Amino acid sequence: MPEKSYTVWMVDDDIDDVFLAKSAAKQLESRVDLVSLYSGKELLEAIEATQSSELPDLVLLDLNMPGISGQEVLARRYQSSGKLTLVPFVVLSTSDSGAEVVNCYESGASGYVVKPSEFTDFVVVLSRIFDFWLLTNTSTRRAHQSASND
Repeated sequence: MPEKSYTVWMVDDDIDDVFLAKSAAKQLESRVDLVSLYSGKELLEAIEATQSSELPDLVLLDLNMPGISGQEVLARRYQSSGKLTLVPFVVLSTSDSGAEVVNCYESGASGYVVKPSEFTDFVVVLSRIFDFWLLTNTSTRRAHQSASND
């Protein structure tokens, strides 16, 4: 049986951070297809254009983006025809503000991780995110898929 591959959408306007994440994912030799989206607007458009069965297994979301911020994306998450309620959203931000962390969780973030500044630390953090959210955690989305196959 072939190993399952996973799709992760990374929403970040910082091209350097996206490049680092893609490089880190390659170093992990993971079965993760990391798709880059560069704005909250682009994410919301992708959601509407994507069938529910083709949505990502995980969304990594930056907060500080021009236009539609990550915080606004979280607020709209449950308004997007319900498609994203089963997809975990992990905020990946440079901010470690306690108020911002609380605000994100109150808005429906599944997790909040502060981006490390060093590449080697970034690889470790990304590995832990992938291990937990893609391999260890049984998401409601996977549970629904499994139930429909029973």
